[in-house]
Amino acid sequence: MTQVYAALNKKLRSCEREWMEGLLEEGGLGVLLQGVESLSGRRVVQLADAMLLLECVACVKSVMNSSIGLQVITQHYDYINILVKGMNLSTSASHMA
Repeated sequence: MTQVYAALNKKLRSCEREWMEGLLEEGGLGVLLQGVESLSGRRVVQLADAMLLLECVACVKSVMNSSIGLQVITQHYDYINILVKGMNLSTSASHMA
């Protein structure tokens, strides 16, 4: 699964605006944030778990680096809450890695 997030992150960093718009219209940011929420809800005890969470958060960051992605996330307070929770845990996880 880590490879899937890494490949998606690579695509997100280089995609055209239209592709990003399609991802957002189809709920892709919500799916990524569900991944962050799910992964941050578990106790991170293995390096693989930490890497998976970090890659998922990196995908969300790549979406937020686009103006349209940032606009979508700031319009959904539940997205922001999930992201903050995931960022707190990913910071802890990065100290494990």
